[in-house]
Amino acid sequence: MTIIFSEQSHEIFQLFIKTQVTANSYQFTGKPLPIAKFQEELSDFLELVPTDKILEIALDYVANDTEVKDFIAYIQSEEFPKIHKIVEDLKEYKDVSAFM
Repeated sequence: MTIIFSEQSHEIFQLFIKTQVTANSYQFTGKPLPIAKFQEELSDFLELVPTDKILEIALDYVANDTEVKDFIAYIQSEEFPKIHKIVEDLKEYKDVSAFM
């Protein structure tokens, strides 16, 4: 299995963090942060997070860990989207999604 990462991996990882911070802010407060305040808070937060080190560790696992490689192969398989669709169609899944 060959895994190719673009040069934008770092930016994608930071976008993921930004998305999580935004979602958590809305989830816990019931309202989004104002954009200027959000950018300020996010910048402060990201200065504390060693994103380069986290990305380095994650990429090392992807490149060298058998279980991680197996997991990636599974989620890229033809079987995974079928199971994912079955789960999404469950009433319980829809109820939890609506609740969140």
